[in-house]
Amino acid sequence: MTIGEAIAKHPEIIPVLMKSGMHCIGCSMAMQETLEDGLSAHGLNVDKVIDELNDIIGSDQANVRSTCKHTCSGSKLKKKGTK
Repeated sequence: MTIGEAIAKHPEIIPVLMKSGMHCIGCSMAMQETLEDGLSAHGLNVDKVIDELNDIIGSDQANVRSTCKHTCSGSKLKKKGTK
């Protein structure tokens, strides 16, 4: 899921992304990059921000995923290889 798709589906995550330093919410890269790619490109702790996003979204609604290191398992994001 791209940053833009995640924001469209869960606009409540915008404050977390902005607080983290991702001020490019509306830039063209937000339509192309996954959350992990964008967070990594900004030098952010991907695990920490993904955890914050999951906290904001809530376990019943979580459907934000990035395509590399993290995958949606059940209702929350989990690192590949974890249960």
